[in-house]
Amino acid sequence: LALCCDYRVITRQGSMGLNEVALGLPVPKYWTELMVATIGQRASETVLLSAQMPESPKLFELGMVDAIVEKPEELLPHALGQLKVWLKYPSKGFVNTKSYLRRDFAQRWLAGMEWEAQETWEACSDPRCVDALGKVMARLSGAGKGK
Repeated sequence: LALCCDYRVITRQGSMGLNEVALGLPVPKYWTELMVATIGQRASETVLLSAQMPESPKLFELGMVDAIVEKPEELLPHALGQLKVWLKYPSKGFVNTKSYLRRDFAQRWLAGMEWEAQETWEACSDPRCVDALGKVMARLSGAGKGK
C-alpha cells in the first residue's frame, strides 16, 4: 500500500517490504512494477527475491520512504507539512502531472486485476504455501509457547 502513496514517512524503528517470496507466494505482478518504478530494477530484484524487510535507514536510501521521524506521533504532522506545501500549488498542474505519471500503470493494473487475483489464489492454494502460512500464523498467535 505504501508504494501507492504520494509521500511515505516512517519511524526510525520501522521496516517494510514485500516478503511474499519467503512464504512461497509470488509478489503480485503490479506490486513488482510499483517497486521497480520506485527503487529501480536491480534494487527491486534484490529486495523482492530475498524477501527483505529493510529498516528505515535502508528504506530511505533506496527511495522507498521520503522521510524518517523519531516517534509515531510525529508521522501525521510531518506528512501534513508536505501536504501543505503541495496545496500551495494550483491544483490543475499538480493533478494533471500526477495523472501523466501514473495513468498508464493504473490502466494496466486495472486491466490485469482479474488475472493477478487468479494467479495469487493459485499460489495461495499450493500445499507448500498453505504450510508456510500456517507456520507464520502459529508464530504470530503465540501457539506452542508455554503458559
